[in-house]
Amino acid sequence: MTGRAYGNKPENTVNKIKPKIFVPVPVTGSVKREPAPVRFNNEPGCSTVLKNRTIMILEDNEERIREFERAVGALGSQFKLRLWRDAPTMKAKCAELLADTCLISLDHDLAPLNNRSPDPGTGLEVAEFLSRHKPVCPVILHTSNHERRWSMHNEFRFASWNVEIVPPIGGDWIQNSWLSKARALIGF
Repeated sequence: MTGRAYGNKPENTVNKIKPKIFVPVPVTGSVKREPAPVRFNNEPGCSTVLKNRTIMILEDNEERIREFERAVGALGSQFKLRLWRDAPTMKAKCAELLADTCLISLDHDLAPLNNRSPDPGTGLEVAEFLSRHKPVCPVILHTSNHERRWSMHNEFRFASWNVEIVPPIGGDWIQNSWLSKARALIGF
């Protein structure tokens, strides 16, 4: 290729680092293929190999928690689930985990565990907290609170985070809608 590369752009303007997709490697008469690098952050042209393996979730509903545990398990054993039931605890702990996080999923309306439990806060508080950090991974908003969902969405969007909405519709929405969106966002 002389003088021109991808898309008829002059060669000096083309990023010469190309992601490895599949490279055949001969192995005793057979062909072994290296896996393609995993894309995340849903960015066009992103070819970063997935090193981040933590999925952080804010959820207070026991049934949903069990379903999220199943869904993250279905993604593979390489992923670690970190789950919080209240916003203050998540805010206190999640900053140290951001560097290893590949996905965050937030509910908004949180209920206290019992009458003596402190105020669990809201998903909007976590969204406001995270929006003050550099974007590190995609975010799914899985709250049924329509108004606050958009408030959370705007916090992330204005801070340049990749944010998606998966409304909790139907009995198996986590296994169907949420899991497929999570796979797409982390590149699986």
